[in-house]
Amino acid sequence: MYNYYVYMLSCPMKKNILASVIVWAWLILATPSIWLSQSWKKIQDNKKEIAADLSSVQTKKSINYQDSLLDIRIDSLSLNELRYCLTQGINKIRTKQWLAPVKLLDDVNGVAQNYSLYLSENKMDDTITWEDHFDKEGNSVLERVKWAWVSIDTECRWDCKKTWENLASSHMTVQQMIDLWMKSTSHRWNILWKSFDGVWVWHAKWSKNVVLVFVNLVK
Repeated sequence: MYNYYVYMLSCPMKKNILASVIVWAWLILATPSIWLSQSWKKIQDNKKEIAADLSSVQTKKSINYQDSLLDIRIDSLSLNELRYCLTQGINKIRTKQWLAPVKLLDDVNGVAQNYSLYLSENKMDDTITWEDHFDKEGNSVLERVKWAWVSIDTECRWDCKKTWENLASSHMTVQQMIDLWMKSTSHRWNILWKSFDGVWVWHAKWSKNVVLVFVNLVK
């Protein structure tokens, strides 16, 4: 249709006045809308590119930020910083072994939180040893997790038979703690056991310990 109007426009004006008027009117009306449409498309494309670049920068900043936290002393970090960077550090190791990452869980039942407080209040965390996995009554993390079943959260169910914990002193960096665990057969086994897919992490304020509880979530 456009070619037809152009052809009509090339004819003598006295024979095609009406056609010429129509063609010129179409060109005058259509040109701004075409230009606006193209400009709008360019604006939208630029917005997408800017958003993609910003997302990439934010992701890199987040990764670099988490990596930087690994080299900071545990007792200098906030609880959330510790929870997230420790989980990310463990998941990096699991990923290298082709294992699924563990999910950081909210300690709604207080399994890790209560034991971190217990170790601190009973002054059992001056030097963390194997015996510290058991309270004064001889109960291990298995018993503590079973007791927590009394108040089960619907989004956080776990298998009581598949759970264990890693303990460490907070007087070191997160990376040093992870390296220390990886040199211990039992702690390394916990980090790399494929059945574990959830973790609770806690460091009670003013305590000298970190409690990390691995669980197998019930699907």
